[in-house]
Amino acid sequence: MSFINFLIIIQILSSILIIIIVLMQNGKGIDLGSYPSSNSIFGAAGASTFLFNTTKWLTVIFFSTTIALCYFMYQKNNTNISIMQQNEVNATLIPSIDSSTD
Repeated sequence: MSFINFLIIIQILSSILIIIIVLMQNGKGIDLGSYPSSNSIFGAAGASTFLFNTTKWLTVIFFSTTIALCYFMYQKNNTNISIMQQNEVNATLIPSIDSSTD
């Protein structure tokens, strides 16, 4: 397994965990974070501190893997050809349409 595949797996797992943790946090209505036994599960401070810290670190992991994936994919696909040179190559490969043959 390559390093890019490893980063993609971490990216997917962190995004799923962020969704779950955000849904568990206290909102204005009754939600998963306000479950009556949340104090006994997460300690005396309740779920808010634990869920906040978990969300913070999962977000750091998510954005770090995003930046790393962008960097490594750029390095992998970098062909050292400018956009103008690439357009010239594409123009020679695409046949022109002659509009005078109506």
